[in-house]
Amino acid sequence: MRIAVPAVLILVLAFSLTPFAAAQVPAGASAGPAASSAPVPVPPPSEKALRYYRSGNALWAIGELWGLLVPALLLFTGFSARMRDAARKIGRNGFLTTAAYALLFVLVTFVLDLPL
Repeated sequence: MRIAVPAVLILVLAFSLTPFAAAQVPAGASAGPAASSAPVPVPPPSEKALRYYRSGNALWAIGELWGLLVPALLLFTGFSARMRDAARKIGRNGFLTTAAYALLFVLVTFVLDLPL
């Protein structure tokens, strides 16, 4: 209890002084670009920009679907069980078996994700 009280006091003091430690802007300096109120002109999107945006969305959806399909493929084909058996041969205890399986899983998914 003797150690906890000074630690709590130090934390309370540190958090209470934090707003004063923040960097302050000198009186003559401007606060930056947010201080001006002039509107920023935004050009209309070009067809090339829209194609890039749509293709990025399609690639994101394909990547998410691929991220679900690869582990499902390993699970339902039985390849995951073969990796588990190989991991049991490599590592005799639970931790080494888990580490070996994780390493095999990462390697296999890396190889399957390589074409993307």
